[in-house]
Amino acid sequence: MRSRTPVASPRVGLLFPGQGSQHPRMAADLYGHDLTFTTVMDETFALFETDGPVLQEQWLAECPSPMYEDVTVAQPLLYAVNHALGRVVLSWGMRPAGLLGHSVGEVVAATLAGVLSLKDGVRVMRSRMRQFADSPPGGMLAVAATVEEVSDLLIDGVHLAAVNATRQLLLAGETPHLERARCILADRGVVCRDARVRQAFHSPAVAQAVTASLPDWRTVALHPTVTICGTIIFVKGKGFFRQEWTKSDAGFRTIVLPRFAVAVVMDRKLTAVDNPLDAIFASRVGTWLSPHNVRRQWRQARADTGLEWVTPHTFRKTVATLLDKEADTKRAASQLGHRTEQVTKKHYIEKPAIAPDSSEILEQLGTGRASAVAKRDGPRQTA
Repeated sequence: MRSRTPVASPRVGLLFPGQGSQHPRMAADLYGHDLTFTTVMDETFALFETDGPVLQEQWLAECPSPMYEDVTVAQPLLYAVNHALGRVVLSWGMRPAGLLGHSVGEVVAATLAGVLSLKDGVRVMRSRMRQFADSPPGGMLAVAATVEEVSDLLIDGVHLAAVNATRQLLLAGETPHLERARCILADRGVVCRDARVRQAFHSPAVAQAVTASLPDWRTVALHPTVTICGTIIFVKGKGFFRQEWTKSDAGFRTIVLPRFAVAVVMDRKLTAVDNPLDAIFASRVGTWLSPHNVRRQWRQARADTGLEWVTPHTFRKTVATLLDKEADTKRAASQLGHRTEQVTKKHYIEKPAIAPDSSEILEQLGTGRASAVAKRDGPRQTA
């Protein structure tokens, strides 16, 4: 017999890498074969405008030029390819629990999450290409050593760029300084390898480029989102746990948050109880917060305030009514996760109470008013 106890399905996250992971013709075999991948890549190249054909040529070449490792080629291609691959996975119906990335991969994750539009993502990448192209020639060195073992080299333009593991470091610097460090490490028998970059990322050598790119970031319209992808349920003998699916297919949705909601959620995140679930609304002992406790706490918060009539349903009705008034019922239904607009219209949209048209009947109360006024004022004379 099939068990009635819900079984949590594996949670899937998508992780996108930064520069150094690029290689010739990465994912190019999908181009022209997978419709989604091809369409997204063509759209992205078009948004890169005059840079688009150059990037496409480098990407499809069996032996690209040395510029393939430069920020002006590697990073926009990583953005385009990773974004297109992400779109392919999402087109399969995949519902990722999280989207993460490093460096340019962060921009990809933000685009797929809806925080950035593709157009704005490309604009940020073009700005990055322009600003970092003017940084001094340099590079990064992957080193199999501890921080203590290389500490004496962190002088004269050599910088610790990243600590990926106990014996996995990245050093960064302008070319002459990094070459000096490489020679010393080779004499010591320490394994090191060039990262596929031509700039000294994560070091003061690119500080000016970072500063120069900030104005472009400030003009980007960000759209912070939250995805409704599960429910909290109670199973006898097991307590509360998060079910990895919503009550209905329409319930799974991504909502763009208004600015005030972002501020509230971020504040709550900073003050939430530390818990292994990474839950923003957790119990005092770090478990999922019971819906019953939420309702009880809400009743206590409303007591003696004159707002006893306000319930969670009231909030949903307020949101639906406002969206219906300022936009349409379809948008209200999508926001609330309803499969049909009829449910939203019947139970969530407040309609003004309009009395039947009795104006003709009530007109009787005004019968003879005009003649009464004429008698009162008497005849009028004109000069």
